[in-house]
Amino acid sequence: MPDIARVYTPREVFIGELGFKVLFMVDTAGHAVYVPIRPVCVSLGVDPRDQQKRIQDDEHYEDAIEQLKVPTAGGKQDTLCLRSKEAAWWLVSISPRKLPAHLRGRMEDVRAKLLAVADRLVFGDLSDVTRDLPLAISSPTHGELCFGCPRCGAPLCFVVDGTDIHLRIDHP
Repeated sequence: MPDIARVYTPREVFIGELGFKVLFMVDTAGHAVYVPIRPVCVSLGVDPRDQQKRIQDDEHYEDAIEQLKVPTAGGKQDTLCLRSKEAAWWLVSISPRKLPAHLRGRMEDVRAKLLAVADRLVFGDLSDVTRDLPLAISSPTHGELCFGCPRCGAPLCFVVDGTDIHLRIDHP
């Protein structure tokens, strides 16, 4: 339950990554921001009851759930809300197949960006790991094939030594 002393103010913000407005319930003291689940589900075209049950059944969300009085067309209603960071995680966990076609690409882009950030956070910079990837070829040969990186112009060389191929990146 939210702290009784806290007052939550509704703020509607257009979220460009999603392509629609999201209602946020903001603690006036600035301590917390919550996202009402039902209006987001309606904007996404997914069943709010299924998503609310999914959230309530998932232990990862248990400390992030609050029932807050949210303004609706019928007046203020008790509504299941998620803290904003967990709401972001929930959004990208929704199966793209459940979304309308016009939102699938947007959500796939958001998911790809989130995964890239998570990958970098957990595993760090892997560019050194991927620089020397051995590839096998069928007949022994020797040589180099070099060309400029299309992004930065740095020389990239495939080095063939016997039956091994290595990618070498020569930094300018």
